[in-house]
This record gives sequence, structure tokens and C-alpha cells, in this order.
Amino acid sequence: MVIAANWLNHLEFDRSSPVCRHWWEELSREHQVIRYDQRGCGLSDWDTSDLSFEAAVGDLESLISALGIDRCALLGASQGWSVAIEYAARHPDKVSHLALYGACSYGWAYQSEAHRQEWERLLGLTKDGWGQEHPDYQRAFIDKFKPEATADQKFCLMRLQEASTSPENAEKIQAEWGKVDLRQRLRQIAVPTLVFHARGDNAVLFEEGCRIAGLIPGAGFVLLEGKNHLLTHDEPAWQSLVSEIRQFLTSDSGNNPAHEDIAAAVELERPDLRQATAPDGTVTILFSDIEDSTGMTERLGDRRMQEVLRLHNDIVREHLAASGGFEVKSMGDGFILAFSSAGRALQCAVVIQTALAAYNEEQDNEQLRVRMGIHTGEALRESDDFYGKHVILAARVAGQAQGGQILVSSLFKALTDSAGDIVFGEEQEVELKGLTGLNSVYPVEWR
Repeated sequence: MVIAANWLNHLEFDRSSPVCRHWWEELSREHQVIRYDQRGCGLSDWDTSDLSFEAAVGDLESLISALGIDRCALLGASQGWSVAIEYAARHPDKVSHLALYGACSYGWAYQSEAHRQEWERLLGLTKDGWGQEHPDYQRAFIDKFKPEATADQKFCLMRLQEASTSPENAEKIQAEWGKVDLRQRLRQIAVPTLVFHARGDNAVLFEEGCRIAGLIPGAGFVLLEGKNHLLTHDEPAWQSLVSEIRQFLTSDSGNNPAHEDIAAAVELERPDLRQATAPDGTVTILFSDIEDSTGMTERLGDRRMQEVLRLHNDIVREHLAASGGFEVKSMGDGFILAFSSAGRALQCAVVIQTALAAYNEEQDNEQLRVRMGIHTGEALRESDDFYGKHVILAARVAGQAQGGQILVSSLFKALTDSAGDIVFGEEQEVELKGLTGLNSVYPVEWR
């Protein structure tokens, strides 16, 4: 495994640092790990005029060539995501597996105004605060990269800044990577890819990780529970990341049904829906359908609409498999999906909507908008289908949704609300066809 370097790097310092060493210790237990310091950082020459993104990609190309590596797994973590993605797009024959952690499709300069302003403030403080006991800078840095840091970890991160590079270089590198835009490159990735992202990451927002997984063909997505961009060994998210990476790297050239072309596998092998039922006999049902699919067909024509439907189906099936769910039925312009876990169903719905939103951003005219409804309850299972009033309720909830919206029943909200990491909108009382009285539904604030 070759690890794309980033700005917070120092080969010697990292070996003893409590905020870094677990990465290299754990990853090298079962694989040969090759690391290097980015130009302008660590043990590489700090006195260089070219700190550009293109130069960083060239350095990785030179390294792999000089070592005579025919093919390797490539890890891009934090700022290393961009170099890893660009290298994999240029040299798919050289990359057996691509793992990305805390990645985004474009730099902070292209993101929301609020997020951009946070980065601009951090950038403005860098020259005076990098590696120094500068309260404003260190507070801003910790809030963004490791909000749950202990006092010792905060001190170690300040020392890592000092060892990694100069304040001037840190400022230049942050500014340069803020301008990187790889949205078009992502669709060109043709290697097995697994994307990791922490739900509460403040340095690179969660939806950016979902966006990358949605844009890379066949990419798998692993949701990590936590708030820290910089993972330390004592976090559950770290153990999950290590376990998933090991499983990914030991798969046959990445050919894991959870992370590859799912569509063909679904057609060839119907799932055993008993696995979609929780031990208490309940199942979570997700209904989805494309808003105004008939109108879209009239506007686009049959041939173009078939292309859109294939893309929609691929996105849904890829993320369904990565979330551990089951396809009950495909309805042409929608799906019935089943899950044994309400949390996984919600995760799957959010990732699919995020991937569709990323697709829509690239479209000039016609938008692919999908409405979703989710409910949990006991359901009758017969052969390869589910029946009963709870299945009907899930369908009726979906019927109340707008394109791009996820609506959930009150019972489903109660099952998932305690985690506190998903925000639900205000209660809506609606009449559901075939069901008596008013029923409460809640929109998911997934954007």
C-alpha cells in the first residue's frame, strides 16, 4: 500500500506521535506500507517554490516509478485524497485498490459560503499561529480537525504542525488545495474504490464523502460514527476503518459484492429476505420512485430516459449493497428495499440522495429527483416479497414526499432519533390513503 502524502506529515515524528503512529502500525501489520513526505513538508525540502497540486501528483508518479512498483493499493487520507484520486484516474493499471478517507470532490474555495469563510479565517491565522501557542489559531484548528481532542492530543497536534512544515508553506498549501476540483475526474476512476467518512466531520463535511462515493463508478461507502477528521486509536471509528480496509485489500482485486458492480449480481441472485428481518420480527421498508418519470420520458425521449434509469438503478443498487440492505422489487422508476436495521436504511437513503444531488449538479436542464418513504414494522414475508399494512404504510409515506425528499413515519423516527446524528424536520400531519385518521411523518434534513 502506498499512502499519498499530505501537509501534516513527518516520517520520523509520526513514528512516536500518539495522534499518528497507530495509522502506520496497524496498516503495516498485514501489508507493506510505503510512505513519503510531501514536498515542502516533513523530511522533504521545505525550500521549494513549487507547492502546486500538479507537482504533488508528479512526485507520487516519480516515487512509484523509482521504486519499480507494478501495481499497488493506494490510500488517500485527508488532504492526500486529491493526489490519490488524480493518480488513480491517470494510471488505473497501476492501482489495485483505492481507499479514500475524509475526502471531497473539490476544495474549500468551491464549497458553501459558511464553510468557505471558516477556511478563510483559518488561512488568515496560519502564518502567525501554525505550530505556536496561538489561542485563536489552535482553537480554530482543533475545532475543525479534532473537536474531541484531549489536552495531550492538542499539544501533540501543535508539535506536529511545527515539525511538518513552515507557517508560510502551510498557508500556501492550504490555499492551493482549496482550488482543486476533481468532480469530472471522479467519473473516470476505473479501479475498485472504498470511501470512508465520519458523519460529524467538520473539516470535510459528510455530504462530500457521499458525493465522492456517488460519482465514482461502483464505489463502496463506509459511514464512520464520530466527529473527528483526525482519527486516534481510541475511537470506535478507527477500529471500523482498519477492519474495513483490511477486508477490502484482501478481496480478489476488489471484487467484493458490497463494493463492485452490484446491478448484475442482483439480477443473477435473488436475496434471502429472511436476512432483512430483525431478530424481533420487524423489517424496515424503503419505497422510492422518480418524481414525474412520465413527464421526463416525454421531454427526454425513450432512449435518453433509459440511460437515466440505468444510472439511477446503478446508484441505488451500489449504495444498497454497501448499506447491507436487500432489493425486494424494482418497479421501473423506483424500488422497494428492505433492511434489518432502521439506522442502515436511513444511512442508505441519505447516501443515495446525496449521490443523486451530485449528479444533478452536473446537469444543465433535466433533474433526476427521487422521493423516498421509510417505515419500520412487522411484515409478512412470502417467497421474495413482503406484504402487510406496514408495507402499505411505507408506500403511502413515500407518496407524500417531494422529489429529493426523505419522509419517515413517526415510529421510524422514534427508532432512529436517539442517536442524535440525524436532524428531522417539523412534524407533518397527513392523510394516508387507505389508513384512517391523521398520521405523523417527518422529513429528514439530509443536505
